Amino acid sequence: MHIKDFSNLYNYMLHRAFDSGLIAINDYYKILVHPKLKDYNPAEGIRLYEHKAILLPAAEQFYPSLRRLSEHRVKFGY
Repeated sequence: MHIKDFSNLYNYMLHRAFDSGLIAINDYYKILVHPKLKDYNPAEGIRLYEHKAILLPAAEQFYPSLRRLSEHRVKFGY
């Protein structure tokens, strides 16, 4: 599972954070930040994205798989 669109630095940062388990996505397609993550720059850090909804495709058939998102959360201890 991959987050697509590396058009800007924030997308790239979120993609890497997701792949490494620093963030996950819940069943409502909102961003979770791992509870053990220390954010040393709260004004600009990754916690700014916590509980924000991700942008979804127009067609629901292309939404990220809830099963795969759940597996990702389990894998990284959410």
